[in-house]
Amino acid sequence: MMENNIRTLIDNALLNDELKRRIELIDTLAEKLNPEFINQLQPDMTYSTTEVGNMLNKHDSTLRNYLRNENLLKYIKPVRSGRFYRFNYLSIFRLYMILVYLEYGKSISDIEVLLGYRFEVTDYEYSSNSNYPAKDTTKEQLVLKKLLEMTSEKINILESENNVQRKNREYDQIVSLISNKKLEVNLIETKIANARLESRNQQLLTHTLRRTIQQKNGFFNNLFGKNNVDVEYEMELAKKQITDIEDPLISGFQEQRTILIKEIEELEEDLKLLSLEINEHEKEIEIKKEKVFKIEIPNDN
Repeated sequence: MMENNIRTLIDNALLNDELKRRIELIDTLAEKLNPEFINQLQPDMTYSTTEVGNMLNKHDSTLRNYLRNENLLKYIKPVRSGRFYRFNYLSIFRLYMILVYLEYGKSISDIEVLLGYRFEVTDYEYSSNSNYPAKDTTKEQLVLKKLLEMTSEKINILESENNVQRKNREYDQIVSLISNKKLEVNLIETKIANARLESRNQQLLTHTLRRTIQQKNGFFNNLFGKNNVDVEYEMELAKKQITDIEDPLISGFQEQRTILIKEIEELEEDLKLLSLEINEHEKEIEIKKEKVFKIEIPNDN
């Protein structure tokens, strides 16, 4: 019953979704629009990237990589929760359809064009009723086509450059965040060291005072009136009795350090992926610029 309810909610919400429509037109893909993970979805719940990755059999870093594409992010519509995203049932299904379409051999650019986030210039085709058959395209139409092609490529280059700038800002933010967290780790390690030193000093003082009091109150000391105590000797004995007591304060600091170190490792992994992505985008921009350079506009002669 819950599966049918989720299925109905998805179908109603995505009734005019262009990506879903396109997938439904392809028989080999249409049959994939009823995946098993739908059974796990609850309409009033959100899921972490890791949980969604398990549903879709994808590594969570792969999903995060798609979310760095601004157009895909606008389409998927996850909810920001601190540094991370959470997904409701519709976000998960949109992401799933993107994966299905990509596995079919399409590209992210194809999806962006399909969803209307970017446009693509195609060759002019004229119907049989047209006054200008496709084979007899006039020079003016050819010039217009080339100009449109160049304009389209230049717009795509500007979009890509803006995207790279955003990713560079994100890169700098992550670097700054890692640096701050490393400072926090150093501060916590200093607190742990101070807490351990304080604990050892407290034990040392306690053991030394205990032995000193015992000796002063001893039978022979009372009998003969000997109150002299070798403090250095007693401290050496006390040091041997010091043990590493499990201090709740130290345990709390250690837990904080473990959490921070894990967060730093995750951020450094994000940084590597983001760096690779920026490099790929920069290469694509150079290829696009070369393509624009090669576009020849027919002259009037």
